[in-house]
Amino acid sequence: MKTQSPQTQFPLKKLLLAGAILLILGFVYTVSAYQFKLWPFSTNTPSETSPDYVSPEERGDNNDTKKDLIENNDDTYNGTPSGDASDIVITTQQESGSLTILTKLYGYSDGQCSLTATNGTRTIKQTAAVIFQAEYSTCAGFSVNIDQLGTGTWNLTLTVTSKGIPITKQLSVEVK
Repeated sequence: MKTQSPQTQFPLKKLLLAGAILLILGFVYTVSAYQFKLWPFSTNTPSETSPDYVSPEERGDNNDTKKDLIENNDDTYNGTPSGDASDIVITTQQESGSLTILTKLYGYSDGQCSLTATNGTRTIKQTAAVIFQAEYSTCAGFSVNIDQLGTGTWNLTLTVTSKGIPITKQLSVEVK
């Protein structure tokens, strides 16, 4: 019977030792990368304590609730506007050279938003669809370049039409 000489066993031991060392180094790297949030474990998802955190409900991840509200058309949310302008909330933000008009539409499940911004003889018009959300709906978005508006007091008129019912809300904003 032939046995392996000590010379042929020696490279096998070196190979096994090198493999074990590589395995240990890979494990140490993986644990360190995860612990210190290094690549490939880094993410741009903010934690719940971060000021940039948006809950799943605010992001619109509650799709089943939305679907139930639309399909069941129950008493708690019938998707029909009351006809009162108090169901519409308009706010504005000026930053990075643009004026953004934000809306909250209570009692709306669909429709069209029309925005008219006037300052003297200057008029800018935009339209957007109503986007349904469980707590409140919103207009798909209005953003106007401040260079296009010019400075001064602008009168914003938002008309939201849903189920054939138009409701208008106005707001004045100082553009700087």
